[in-house]
Amino acid sequence: MNYVKKCFRLYFCFVGRASRREFWSFTFFVFIIALGIVFTEVLISPNTIFNLTGIAPLSIWSILCFLPMLSVSARRLHDIDFSAWWLLLVLFPPFHIILLLFYLLPGSNRINTYGEEPKAITI
Repeated sequence: MNYVKKCFRLYFCFVGRASRREFWSFTFFVFIIALGIVFTEVLISPNTIFNLTGIAPLSIWSILCFLPMLSVSARRLHDIDFSAWWLLLVLFPPFHIILLLFYLLPGSNRINTYGEEPKAITI
């Protein structure tokens, strides 16, 4: 949960580095909340999920999480010493798998172009 707080706190921060744990913790959190919103909408009114009232809560959640997800993605790429410009691969669906593989790579264990190694958050 501390990584999620950190990602929301660094809402507009596109400099520095983010560890795999930070990136995947935030991604998992965003996905679980989105899944919960969809599940709740289907339970409340199964026929309205495909009209505006059913999509509104999910759209609001997506808008709220867009910039934090973009910033943690950029910082994750910085951790493996890649430029955030690689995020433009999102515009070309066949290349999503390349971006996913980048996110799975371990970060560099040294100071790289984008700063010091990210410190683990202790609970």
